[in-house]
Amino acid sequence: MTIDSKIKAAIEKAIKEYGSQYELAKRAGITQPSIARYRNGDIGHVSDDLWQKLYPHISKFMVEGIGEKLDDIMDKFNISPKQLADKTGIPALTIVAYRSGKEIPPDSHIARLARALGVGPEALSPDKAGHIFEAALALDEQLLIDKYRSLNDAMKKKAINEIIMMKQND
Repeated sequence: MTIDSKIKAAIEKAIKEYGSQYELAKRAGITQPSIARYRNGDIGHVSDDLWQKLYPHISKFMVEGIGEKLDDIMDKFNISPKQLADKTGIPALTIVAYRSGKEIPPDSHIARLARALGVGPEALSPDKAGHIFEAALALDEQLLIDKYRSLNDAMKKKAINEIIMMKQND
């Protein structure tokens, strides 16, 4: 994982939350000198095994990714903060704060937002493997997969048949 400005900022915030660089290193199971080098930009890359240890401690401070994802999905569906607020019960101003990255949505809000948008929560939050869900698929592909996963078996079969028929008629 490349250490960019977002990751360095998240490390800084985690250090503040834990009270010291030493405490973050201890909790993550990484040496304190490594944390210092990541923090200072002396090392530009974290190995996968160390990233798996560090990520859980800094992920909640990487809100820019969540805000950008929410913004992209809302734009894709042409849904306003007010409309999403009506569907979720989350105040529109709070949704605006999530979109801008000024506030971190709790897991319960991520689940409500995802449900209202018709996507899986992984479309808005870090995945279980500890990497931000992105990159490999375009947004419309991610949304299609999320919609597919929400279908029952009969509906999945019907959707696949429809896609096959569309391709044959192409």
